[in-house]
Amino acid sequence: GIHLETVVDIVNADFTVEKLGGCARCRAGAELTYRCKADQDNVETHLTCDSMVVPVTCFIDNHLQVVNLAIDKTFINESCTFSYPGGSKSYKFMENFTSPKLIISTHTKKGNMDQFDVLDKISVCFTDGFGQLGTCHS
Repeated sequence: GIHLETVVDIVNADFTVEKLGGCARCRAGAELTYRCKADQDNVETHLTCDSMVVPVTCFIDNHLQVVNLAIDKTFINESCTFSYPGGSKSYKFMENFTSPKLIISTHTKKGNMDQFDVLDKISVCFTDGFGQLGTCHS
């Protein structure tokens, strides 16, 4: 006999940014919090911007999702296109990000006395932008 199967290959989707922020040039990275609603579950889409491409999965229930981004600029002003099987939509993102802070501490020891006027050793430590101390280098 004949077997018929219906395949839906055109899907409508809607992408909404809830929050974009975080740290540029640091281990924690930036964070994009978003919702993506589609006519079907597990629809693979993507957000293509000037400096990045972000894979996005859309769901019927439109639940909140979070993705970490490696951002190297402290300010972005980018045009983005959200592409899905049924079409595409354009977005504009403008955001400031925090950057790692530089902490310099000095240590010296001469004899039995600590001296702070002569720099024998300099340690450079970076924070991740959220107050957590990262790797120190001497």
